[in-house]
Amino acid sequence: MTRTIPPTLLFMLLLLSGISARAQARHRDARAHSEFWSRARVPELRRVQTLMQHGTFHMQRASRAPSRYQRTAWIENAIARFAVAHELAPDVPRPLYLLAIATSQWQLENHTGAVERRDREAVAMFHQLRAMAPDFEAEIVAFELGVLHTRTRSFALAAREYERSIQLSLSNHESAVAQLNLAEVTMLAGDVARAVTQYERAILLSRSGGALLARNLTLSLWGCAVALDRAGEHSLAIQRAKEALSAGGGTMAPLRGPSVFYEPEYEIYAYEALGHMAEASQQTDPNTRRSSWKRAIARWTEFLRSGGRDSAWADLARDHRTRLEQLATEHEARD
Repeated sequence: MTRTIPPTLLFMLLLLSGISARAQARHRDARAHSEFWSRARVPELRRVQTLMQHGTFHMQRASRAPSRYQRTAWIENAIARFAVAHELAPDVPRPLYLLAIATSQWQLENHTGAVERRDREAVAMFHQLRAMAPDFEAEIVAFELGVLHTRTRSFALAAREYERSIQLSLSNHESAVAQLNLAEVTMLAGDVARAVTQYERAILLSRSGGALLARNLTLSLWGCAVALDRAGEHSLAIQRAKEALSAGGGTMAPLRGPSVFYEPEYEIYAYEALGHMAEASQQTDPNTRRSSWKRAIARWTEFLRSGGRDSAWADLARDHRTRLEQLATEHEARD
């Protein structure tokens, strides 16, 4: 999930080629009956198919690249091939679809750590695809547009796309992921009460998915904890954070998973601060509890230092930090 304001984390389940198993079956059926593929004897059209295969291979290589620079290089190779395929078959949706997926995953980090993306370009491609073929992978297109609009901080547009993705979804798995992201952008827009309700829906959907949605459940619990805290329900927030810790194997590692990102980046510190507060509430040893409080204080401080002081939740972060500092001081004096 992402945020920029009341931020948060955005879970991107971008399948390597952007196509689920169910979608792949639809592609095979469509290809078997399409005029385009029936004419694949024509060398130029065969080349389109080959380019798409090669581009998908490069995307797979990118997913296993040992460094971010190599990942970017492989994605650029894929984009080049998908772009040529689209030029050769401009009226066929699949090449444009793959080009949009690859473009949405491109990013380049410079020497200062700033990340450049091609999100607006990808948004334009997905809208072009939707205009060309409204029903082509409509659920995935809506989900991807939700992710991209979140990154560009167009939260109302993102919410609309996630709602569309949920309506089109045929499985609890896909619906649960979109529901979680919908809750995130709702919190980003400042409606924390509604976000709590949406997080609870994501939790229910994730629980019904068993092991397949275990990580989504953990992240939904974390998001719900943060939303509750921001809605003034601190006790309930700590309870949800405890559940999130338990669901994550007793650690906060899922918060820094490979497909989780924060917009703005400092939002991670609010999640971890709340996590350390939940840890402290479960500890009986005074020294261990104080250590957790101090880690929470450090996270709230980093949240504010890294940009959170200008967010809608700055006062809440300061209040938490002040209270924890008082608790730590009182317990040290008592001991």
